[in-house]
Amino acid sequence: MKSIEIFALVFFALTISVLSSAEESTRDGLYLSAGIGYHYTTLASIVEGETFATQNHRGLLTSVKIGPYLSPSFALYYQQELNWIEAESYIYTSGLNGIGGTLFLKNNTYFEVGLGFGSLTDMDMVEFEKISGLAILTGIGIGAPGISQMGILCLVTVLDDDIIPGVTYQTFSVAFKFEFKL
Repeated sequence: MKSIEIFALVFFALTISVLSSAEESTRDGLYLSAGIGYHYTTLASIVEGETFATQNHRGLLTSVKIGPYLSPSFALYYQQELNWIEAESYIYTSGLNGIGGTLFLKNNTYFEVGLGFGSLTDMDMVEFEKISGLAILTGIGIGAPGISQMGILCLVTVLDDDIIPGVTYQTFSVAFKFEFKL
């Protein structure tokens, strides 16, 4: 295991122990958060229904959420989750732009879901090449209400290539992230 992965696991475990002991607070008003994390993503290229190639990537995850608390136990928001991928000399993002919701449970735990447009974007081109489709996200975690939260999520995208007929890209990501409530 690389040293950054060991550090991330230790940081994750320590943060969960601190957040689980935080007092619960009321949740109302605006839900606004920015997150950062680490992802492991598998990208599959599918041609005419057959898997042509797969690649595994790791890297930075960024997250932004904004929307209202509909009740003290539920927030509905716009969310953007991006996995930053460096492949050879190119930088790509793969992620979700859509609507999400978080259900807050007892003991500062939560369950989140997201549904929206998935994308795979080449960030190095003068005119960004963007492939889009469907994205679905689920996650669980623990947090200190009104301060921060940390969780594990799964993000799946299914993207049709607009230029090459019969080509589809699928991503499956597992990530952990730390969100700061703003």
